[in-house]
Amino acid sequence: MHNNHGGDAECRVYQSASKEPPKGWATIPGPVSPQYAYKEIDDPNTPGNKVYHYDETQSGFMVPPATDDFLAQLGDSAPTFHFMKSNRFFTVIMRNLDRWLRRPNILMQLTLGAYGNLLEMTIHNWMHMRWASVPRDPASGKVETRGGYDVDTRWDDSKNDYLGDFHSSHVNPIFWKLHSWVDDRIEDWFRAHDWVRPGAIKRIAIRGVSWFAQDGTWVLKSNPFDWPEFSGDHGGHHGGHGSNIDEEEINVMLKVMDRLREVDSRPETLAALSNVRPRSLSGFAGLIEMTSLDPIDLGATR
Repeated sequence: MHNNHGGDAECRVYQSASKEPPKGWATIPGPVSPQYAYKEIDDPNTPGNKVYHYDETQSGFMVPPATDDFLAQLGDSAPTFHFMKSNRFFTVIMRNLDRWLRRPNILMQLTLGAYGNLLEMTIHNWMHMRWASVPRDPASGKVETRGGYDVDTRWDDSKNDYLGDFHSSHVNPIFWKLHSWVDDRIEDWFRAHDWVRPGAIKRIAIRGVSWFAQDGTWVLKSNPFDWPEFSGDHGGHHGGHGSNIDEEEINVMLKVMDRLREVDSRPETLAALSNVRPRSLSGFAGLIEMTSLDPIDLGATR
């Protein structure tokens, strides 16, 4: 299943900060759902503090428009992403798939992993790009997309909240709303299976997250979550943040990325890819590009 579940863990983080967890979408918002945007301003009552104030100029419809700046980052795939932000896309594709992915007679035939991959590669990725705005350099404000292998610290800024990038999407409040919707589909899947084969799928907790025990038929992995593991610190200290273990993890990650970059540039790799459609985009846009969602085939126009 998707590796960003975090309902339980997320709630604990917010509880420790005495904050209310963000509420997710019960249903995917339609094309004319209102959006309320806020801007950070100086607190008039407490000098030096910041508060959030309703921003009338930025509030409006939920889906950011497919502006020229947004489409310019997407090259030949721009028509696909223009269509993805349209009312027609929601009405003809997204809403219908939303309903299909909730049908018990469909879900009870799928393993947890198959259902998770189906969600991931369709409606989840579409939501990321449908609600994505223009990517910008957080320091200069210049329109720019982070490269897939770019780990420069300039991107480690809370102003970098581009929903189309793995690195920054979780900073955007919309991320938590759409991922809560994804997490709720897990319960749909469980209820569908429990209805047709009661008690066959057992609930367990894995690293503090409510999940399901491997049974070899419908739940195929015993340890499904992909997140950092820190050797030498399993005592609940979150990996020894601030220690040299963090540096070791970062160095390993950089070495892996260097190797991937080198493999991508090898002549034999380029030759192997010469007969397939090249992947030119990164992040969620790259995953959508791989699925070849063609608006022309669907009767859409720009």
